[in-house]
Amino acid sequence: MKTTTLEEITENLKGVRLRAGLSQMELADRSGVSQTYVNFIERGIRPITVDNAAALMSALSTALVEREEARQKIDEIVERLFPWTEADERRLRERQRKLEEALACE
Repeated sequence: MKTTTLEEITENLKGVRLRAGLSQMELADRSGVSQTYVNFIERGIRPITVDNAAALMSALSTALVEREEARQKIDEIVERLFPWTEADERRLRERQRKLEEALACE
């Protein structure tokens, strides 16, 4: 199992925060640190402490799980509203094949 260093957390914080769909303020509120501190960490101005890294990672992991659960619920609703049949799948594969053939000829 790979361990993550504090430097790696600092380097990746903004990308993970954005993937979680959080603003700096939302991450700060969830983790109990100030928005200014989150900003300084992301910009490499301030070093991150172990305690703050743990708080930020906990907040981010919770947000990512919530986002994934919401995505799954949306997928379930879409599937119920717009059922996808085998015939639809075959038509889509055929269209993709024709498009790939057309692109290959260019």
